[in-house]
Amino acid sequence: MNKLKAYLHYFYYILKHKFFVFISAWREGLYKEAFTHDLSKFLPSEFFPYAHYFYVDKKRYQKDFDIAVKKHYKRNSHHWQHSIQHSLDIGYMTDKEVRHMVADWNAMAKTKGGTAYTYYQMKKDQINVTETTHEKILNFIM
Repeated sequence: MNKLKAYLHYFYYILKHKFFVFISAWREGLYKEAFTHDLSKFLPSEFFPYAHYFYVDKKRYQKDFDIAVKKHYKRNSHHWQHSIQHSLDIGYMTDKEVRHMVADWNAMAKTKGGTAYTYYQMKKDQINVTETTHEKILNFIM
């Protein structure tokens, strides 16, 4: 796929994902997050590496993509990886951050199938958060 097509496809994917997050976040009372979710994905330092990786050539753009993903986590506290990079209390997430993360997972489930709960069950051993945060996830996901 040529790069222009890749950019259009990725732009469409972001908008679709943001739409589903908007609905899920709004239902949770996360009004600001409904509007601001993943805005960093429009920054060139994230947008182009993601588009190249997903729509052009995974092998060729793997390194750039890995760097972009780390930037995304650093910029967005609704990812559990953010607390590992930036928190004194590693693995701890606030209620609001967990609710936003679950809204993100709900949106992902809309496009990839499954549910936020099934995603969590699949990934819970890899999600490096405190027991308290795991409990919050389960409370908000059910």
